Amino acid sequence: MSGSSPTFLIIEDHALFRVGLGMMLEQAWPEADIQAVASLAQAREALAERGPQPDLVLLDIRLPDGDGLAALPSLRDQARGAPVLAMSADVDADVVRRARDQGAAGCL
Repeated sequence: MSGSSPTFLIIEDHALFRVGLGMMLEQAWPEADIQAVASLAQAREALAERGPQPDLVLLDIRLPDGDGLAALPSLRDQARGAPVLAMSADVDADVVRRARDQGAAGCL
């Protein structure tokens, strides 16, 4: 994480999970800059507009506007190489392999 204030980008369409994950990160890093969005389009917009790039991207693999794993390489490029953790309630060996092949730092 860069500096003393980590920056996180959460890309998750389920509002309750998105807010809960943000709260958990805020508890661990009260000084963190946490941005949470509900779609790939919003994530691309946030990455294009924001000043500091995220230190970590948490990416849901099933989003209303596309496949998170398919979008992972371009999101990582747009986030200037920040590590991306793929997230899903249904993680199996094939999902983990696909995530790794697309450049994910890990799966949750």
